[in-house]
Amino acid sequence: MLNDIWYHTFFVKDGKLVHNEKDADLELNGVWCHNDASQTIREQMVEVAGSTILDAGTSTGFFSCLFENMGAVSYSSDIQDRVGRRGMKKELGQEDRFIHENIYHLNQREDISMPFDYVWCQDVFCHLEHPILALRNLRSVCGKKIFIATDRFEYAAKEESICKYHNNIYTYSYSESFLKQILTDCGFINPNKKFSYFAYAGKRHPAFTRDPARISVGNPTIDEMKKRGRWVDVYEGTVNPESPKFPSNKLLDWKIK
Repeated sequence: MLNDIWYHTFFVKDGKLVHNEKDADLELNGVWCHNDASQTIREQMVEVAGSTILDAGTSTGFFSCLFENMGAVSYSSDIQDRVGRRGMKKELGQEDRFIHENIYHLNQREDISMPFDYVWCQDVFCHLEHPILALRNLRSVCGKKIFIATDRFEYAAKEESICKYHNNIYTYSYSESFLKQILTDCGFINPNKKFSYFAYAGKRHPAFTRDPARISVGNPTIDEMKKRGRWVDVYEGTVNPESPKFPSNKLLDWKIK
């Protein structure tokens, strides 16, 4: 598990998820660290307790583990089935309810018989070439509400900037108006920015390791991790029961696999 490429930073104490490295007897460093914002995330996402939630694009599974720790029945999905996620679930004594699937194909999974109450999708839309198709797929498996967590960019505050193309890895960044509009068009009502939090760069961030493979662990200071950090805005939308999961005029996209 220690040799796997880690995207998230985990702190564990006596088999339980904690959020301060000083409290941990096991520290697994990742490219990003969301632990400093954990209290904000827990407070803002308290409604998921006792419900099912899909962590779509889970990577190494931090949010899946966090929501399970908060009392939710947490599922996860990703195009890659990572050894690290499986190992962390075992370390925490959590059931690994993983769906190995491309986000564009979730609508075709016959084993998803009932929608999840909630869907969480963090650090995924920035990498997608087809964000609207992905959102329609997430709508097809969402029963109550969706949460889209995405980076904040200064230009995005300007309404004339709908989205910005970056490169073939970090593909798009989006304006607030764009995200709210596609949430509405894809079957959600009352879209809004629910909360924001600041994520530190983790010790595996390439800036601290000069390692493109993200296997090495650097030794940055807290100030250096903050300097490389970023604001994350979390948007929410409530499922509109009167809206079709996928419009009939878009069935060509719907059937692609």
